[in-house]
Amino acid sequence: MVSGSGKFFIGCLFGLVLFLAPLSPAARDVSLGEAIQISQEHSYRLKSARADSARADHEYKAAGAARYPTLSVEGVSYYIDETATAELPFGQSLELGTKDNYQIDVRLSAPLYTGGRLAGLIGARRAERQARAGMVRADEYQTALECQRAYLGLMVAEALLAAAEASRERIEILRKDVLNLHANGLADSLDILETELAYQQVLQMTVEKGTDRRQAEEVLAKLLGLSPGTTISPSEVIGEPEPPVSADSISVADIKRVELDIMESRLTAARQFHRLARADFFPALSGYVGYSAGKPNRNFIESDWNDNFIAGLALNWEFNLGGRTVNSSRAARQSVHILESEKRELEEGLILQTNLARDRLMLAFRRFDISRTEYRLAQRKYHLAELKQEAGHLTLNRLLEMEAELTSAEQLYQASMISFYIARAEFLYSLGSPDIFGGL
Repeated sequence: MVSGSGKFFIGCLFGLVLFLAPLSPAARDVSLGEAIQISQEHSYRLKSARADSARADHEYKAAGAARYPTLSVEGVSYYIDETATAELPFGQSLELGTKDNYQIDVRLSAPLYTGGRLAGLIGARRAERQARAGMVRADEYQTALECQRAYLGLMVAEALLAAAEASRERIEILRKDVLNLHANGLADSLDILETELAYQQVLQMTVEKGTDRRQAEEVLAKLLGLSPGTTISPSEVIGEPEPPVSADSISVADIKRVELDIMESRLTAARQFHRLARADFFPALSGYVGYSAGKPNRNFIESDWNDNFIAGLALNWEFNLGGRTVNSSRAARQSVHILESEKRELEEGLILQTNLARDRLMLAFRRFDISRTEYRLAQRKYHLAELKQEAGHLTLNRLLEMEAELTSAEQLYQASMISFYIARAEFLYSLGSPDIFGGL
């Protein structure tokens, strides 16, 4: 029977549990495709890249607007307490201007010829806009790869934890059997100590694998923007991988990386800036029309309102005698050469990266294939050892050694299987394949 105070304590404890339960983060089932999508939406790096791309788009539109006419309006009103006078013959005087002054000027001007300045600037801004848009796409690929690594890393940690728990269950069975045998006088104290030592060791391994899983979970939670402590359950189903197709040596034509498009856009921008620098060798011609109205406006004698229209051309040509224009043009041309070299270096680096990723993928499958065979052999070996130990033809110590071998083989098998998919994700990323955004 429970006393009244005991019932009160249990009721308070139950109420506290109900109160705190909603505060604890709930478990969340997430597939790999969903995780990649969530990480794309949460990534601050991507948000910054998208804002930078939007800025480049506005800069391009601002540059293109320079082709259109520009309307300027200027108005002024002021009072002069004393105006100038002119003395005329016969003692007369003439007041020049008026004390109350009003003036408004409206002018519409448009560029007629710029020597390539406008075309160069607009072309450069267009190429920069394309490069910034490519950088957004490159960050999307990078974020997808990071998410794949974190997600699969969590699956590795979860598989290793499951293997450790399976080992603990096997040791617990042996532990109970040894205790029963000892109670019947068929096992000695040394058998109990060996079993207990193996049990403590597998407990330690289980704790370590549990910690590894929690840490992997925290890494993925950060990428997904989830609160710390959220339990994530990977729902992706992983099957045994198929042998990858062995391709010949990869060329730059096989690589669809966004970085190549970014470099091409940067090179185009550099060529346009070179064109912009050369435009300083040529004059700039613009046309304009205007309307002017005011009091006294251009009539400094009469104090009445008057207006007039004006139209004309404006020529502007500046040429530095110290060679500034020549050196600026040469510097811009060298920038083009620099980027051409960087582009070739990028192509070679991407080819090497992709070939290495392909080799790692082939190696990962080979490791998986070997570990799968080892795991099957270890399973069969442990099963036979159990039968021999039950028949009294195998020592307990030897059975525990085989159990440790089985656990190690199972962990290696699980880790190598998921490691293959990590290597596959890196290979897809190195190729620039859009498959990196999907599941397994």
